[in-house]
Amino acid sequence: LSESMSQQNSTMYRMHALNDASAAWDSLRQGEKMKNSTYLHKFKSVAQAYEQAGGFLGDARTKRFPTPDEREEYLAVRFLVRSDPKRYHGLVAHVMNQYTCGQNIYPTTLSKAYDMLVNYKPLVAPSTRRNNNGRRGDQNSGSGDSDSISS
Repeated sequence: LSESMSQQNSTMYRMHALNDASAAWDSLRQGEKMKNSTYLHKFKSVAQAYEQAGGFLGDARTKRFPTPDEREEYLAVRFLVRSDPKRYHGLVAHVMNQYTCGQNIYPTTLSKAYDMLVNYKPLVAPSTRRNNNGRRGDQNSGSGDSDSISS
């Protein structure tokens, strides 16, 4: 993709090429059935093409160019938050909640973000199937108040 964007840039008006690269960068998300390795490869290619076309990966408000470490951290966080929400919503929510509680576990490198996706194990929700009495399977099926003590 990056090669084709570079070739396209030499034959396309610069602002048109930047617009196309920007659209590709803004719309990039991991597809529902996309392998993590495929997503990583595509992510790197689109990021490179975006930068080569003149795209800016710094703080858009201040137009300050990031240090190499800040750039890597930006890419890592973007890779994580734009991963497949069906598979990784729980992971992204966990990372956000940990930050809210004072624990910054956001990835600082693209490699760490990739490892987080590959090694993530989603929590399994307790069963909410109903039994014959119309009660959830995890509730006491006896009669009366479940907190009462039998005499």
